[in-house]
Amino acid sequence: MDLLRKNAPRTYALNELALSIYKYLKLPLKIQEKLLPIGTVLPTDETSFISQLSAALTAEKIEQYKKKLLEGAYLAAYQSESRLEILVCDDAPQYKQLALYIALCWIHAGQHLKKLNPTLTHHKELLSGVLDTFWGYYHDLKAYQKNPTTIGAEQLSTRFDEIFSKKTGYEQLDDRIEKIKAKKGELLVVLKHPYVPLHNNSSELAARKEVRYRDSSFQTRNTKGTQAKDVFFTIIQTCKKLGVNAYAYMLDKLNNDGQMMPLNELVLLRAKGELGLLP
Repeated sequence: MDLLRKNAPRTYALNELALSIYKYLKLPLKIQEKLLPIGTVLPTDETSFISQLSAALTAEKIEQYKKKLLEGAYLAAYQSESRLEILVCDDAPQYKQLALYIALCWIHAGQHLKKLNPTLTHHKELLSGVLDTFWGYYHDLKAYQKNPTTIGAEQLSTRFDEIFSKKTGYEQLDDRIEKIKAKKGELLVVLKHPYVPLHNNSSELAARKEVRYRDSSFQTRNTKGTQAKDVFFTIIQTCKKLGVNAYAYMLDKLNNDGQMMPLNELVLLRAKGELGLLP
């Protein structure tokens, strides 16, 4: 959220939205009930927000549930001022309140199937068949993105129900299939918004580069080293995604040539669809 808000000072709000988020965060019901009489509290800083909570809760209770109280109020203030429309991510719960629509990564969903390790030959054959069907459907979604139609969306929605309603008799596989079906709305955001990527692997791979460097180099020696590593990894991975020569870009900036557009401007152009893949 800090990144989405460009590291603006955090604000906290206690309103109906916050109370609904507290239910999602499973804040104890007795605490939620004590917050009801406070009424709507407009976005404010942390110190003022804690002060407002003290009208309903003891200092001990505030300290005990401080993390959830702040998280729910921060989310409420964020959602009140603005909200990301669509976020492509895995199924981690911390992402659920960040956008109007959560689009789940199909590759993550497929990996859950691949993690199954059946012993019986029959179960192996069943898993292989389900994986073939899964990735076949995935490629049909990719084809739909190139030529989206209302009829195509309806057909793919119906096929999803058919594919993920089947029972194989392999209990672990059936359990995984059922969980995929339960996420239909989040997996098929692409049917209403064809421009949405079907996976977030490009982000995952960029982060993995840093992890591999950390494993081989055993971290950096000081804060400046960490900052330098993060900056250069960010530049290199962003250049790759934009089709920019990273070496040429850094040379341009270090020499103050000013011949190449800053990456942040290129990112905005790509987001607006005004930038093709550069040589």
